[in-house]
Formats: sequence, structure tokens, C-alpha cells
Amino acid sequence: VSASSMRSVSVSLSVEGQLDKQETSDITKLFKRFFHAVQDLFRGAPEKAAARLAKGGGLDSLSGFSFNLQQQSVAATAQASCQASSATPQVAGAE
Repeated sequence: VSASSMRSVSVSLSVEGQLDKQETSDITKLFKRFFHAVQDLFRGAPEKAAARLAKGGGLDSLSGFSFNLQQQSVAATAQASCQASSATPQVAGAE
């Protein structure tokens, strides 16, 4: 039996123009929310992660943002069997 799990996190940020203090604060809140959602996902709570990311309040200075968070698990099983045969040896010429 073998199993594998792939976990990856990728973050991208694009900013146009200068950031004021409120925008910087909101970006910090956004990243904290994202990384808490990643922890929820890796702990096996995808519903909690989705709910955390769906929250939109408190980030009013940001014109937009989006999340794409995925986890993939793959499990494979292998089965082997072996058959043994016991044959009685025949001896030629023995009576």
C-alpha cells in the first residue's frame, strides 16, 4: 500500500500605485486570513477554510482580491499474491 499527498501554497500580490496605511493594514489582514485558511485545509477542515475565505468584511480599502486554494491527495493500493505448490517427488526405478 502506498499513499502520497501534495500540498503547495502559492501567493501572488499585484499593486497599482502607492499603498497608504489602511491598504497596507488590509493586505496584512488578507494574508493572515489566507494563511489561516491554509492551516484549516491542511488540518482536514476544508469547510472551515472556505468559510474563512468567504468573509469579505474589514478589507474596504482593497479594490479586489481572489483566492485559489487546492489540496490534492492520491492513494494507491497494490496487492501481491504468491502460490506455493508442493509436489511429491517421483523417483524413477524405485519399487
